[in-house]
Amino acid sequence: MDWLKNFDWRKLWNPAIALGLAVAILALAIKNRDIAVFGLGIMACGFGEQTLELYSRFNRPIGFALIGLGIFLMAMSVYHLIA
Repeated sequence: MDWLKNFDWRKLWNPAIALGLAVAILALAIKNRDIAVFGLGIMACGFGEQTLELYSRFNRPIGFALIGLGIFLMAMSVYHLIA
């Protein structure tokens, strides 16, 4: 459990990745695909933020692509939940 002690919760992307993964797993356990997609969107945004923060001198296009994918997944799942 040393990795849990070394986990830096002050970095924004770490809780986003953990929360997105937890939401996706729990949603898949209750067979709710839309909530699982929302969790994957949160996780994608977290990985995108991590990519942008690690390379602060040069923003990587993959970071922006992951954030865009995350926002798209979250918007799509909210649309399916409302409609």
